[in-house]
Amino acid sequence: MKHKKSFPYVYLNIGGLSSNYSMLKTMVDEIHPLLIFLSETHIVDPEAFEQYSLKDYNTVSCLSHSRHTGGVSMYIHSSVQFKVLLNQAKEGNWFLAISVLKNTTKARYGLIYHSPSSSPSRFLAILEEWLEQFLEYDKINIVMGDFNMNWMNASESRHLKRITEGLGIRQIVNLPTRITRSSRTLIDHMYTNNYSVSTCIKNNLKISDHETIQWSIDEKYTRTNLLRVKCWKKYSPEILNTMVSEGIQENVANINDKCIRLTAVLENSMSQLVQEKTINTNCSAKWYTIQLAQQKHKRDKYYNKFLQTNQNSDWTIYKTARNLYSRALTTTRRSYLEHKINQNRKNSKELWKILKSLLNPRGTINSPCIIFNGSMVYDSEKIAETFNKFFVQIVLDIHRSIGQTNEAYASLRETDYIFKFRSISYGQLKNVVKNLNNSSGINNVNSKILLDCFHTVGHELLNIIIYLFIYLFIYYDTNICLRGLNIGKLTD
Repeated sequence: MKHKKSFPYVYLNIGGLSSNYSMLKTMVDEIHPLLIFLSETHIVDPEAFEQYSLKDYNTVSCLSHSRHTGGVSMYIHSSVQFKVLLNQAKEGNWFLAISVLKNTTKARYGLIYHSPSSSPSRFLAILEEWLEQFLEYDKINIVMGDFNMNWMNASESRHLKRITEGLGIRQIVNLPTRITRSSRTLIDHMYTNNYSVSTCIKNNLKISDHETIQWSIDEKYTRTNLLRVKCWKKYSPEILNTMVSEGIQENVANINDKCIRLTAVLENSMSQLVQEKTINTNCSAKWYTIQLAQQKHKRDKYYNKFLQTNQNSDWTIYKTARNLYSRALTTTRRSYLEHKINQNRKNSKELWKILKSLLNPRGTINSPCIIFNGSMVYDSEKIAETFNKFFVQIVLDIHRSIGQTNEAYASLRETDYIFKFRSISYGQLKNVVKNLNNSSGINNVNSKILLDCFHTVGHELLNIIIYLFIYLFIYYDTNICLRGLNIGKLTD
């Protein structure tokens, strides 16, 4: 059997295995995947998999309690060696996890189904516990399933995003996975801690009312030593608004100073609330166990609770967890290194590697370099300055190349205006911000952040925009009468 190497793994919500088994077999015969992950199988009896078996595949399943909902299953090709890590059903939620050991990329896979009839808040609490048990940061972790939470809806997915970002995993499915005549939702998610995983949705593989997701792992890039992730655990709109409100209290008249102040306040606030974490996936961190990761997560959770309550009792709980984690960290690392030194006492090459890791555990980081006019430039400030001079010179060269014109300036300006100005209200500006693409902004300030603190900065932002347009118009032509111009006014 030949496997399609481009996307050898498949996930889908099968919408009842008994109903769609024939189509599943047809798909498997067409693309021959190594791993198949199915949610909402509706299988309650383990003997049923004798009837729904696939040739050359082993089956692992977390059974449902009903023939109408729930249940998850994995079909693993017989050539792949694996072991089951977790198998649990709880309060209308199903979780199944395996570790692939041999004959395809080594990774840990988790499969989830959250029933829409079960409590979303309880699911998120259970999910966080599951992930704490499942994730190992020195390995590739991939978690997928039908979460029944629309990732494209900011309010519906906000808590889920905070949990996954806090644990250092990112969601990599970007297209709607359930499309009806009246709606398009992204409720089938895939999370990973590794940037080498890519996904693909193909309509010709569709079986149920959910899309079929294929994915692959580029083994060229699975050995990344450091993974940088943003930690949003300390962020909350309430704290952001308090910080921003305090930062913009001082009255500033100059429009340029207003822009600089608002930008600085937003950036400074976000730098305090959103921190960048580095997860080490190098083998030198093998001593960092899942128990340590769990202890660290508890420490962070207790600290966040104290920040919200400011109670002495919560501070005491946090201090205890912090000290336990600190001692465990030191003890575990020391024990690991002592074991490695004793193990390689007669192997000078390996022993030297261990000693070097103690002196420089992070290794060397290659500096950026460009070749400009035959010279190599390494310093980041000099690189920035070189690019700046280069592009400024290009503009000057273009300006010189245009040449002079004998046509009078006035005749050039006797045309219809290119710009049409109109008034804009506070509410209209808010709608504009709502419709902005929520991509990563500079220093974590994106449209979501602006929307979260809009009732604090909205009037300030509106004033800046209005004054900028006034200055733009005056600069555009100081000799043209302001007739017919409707400058924006600050209205509610």
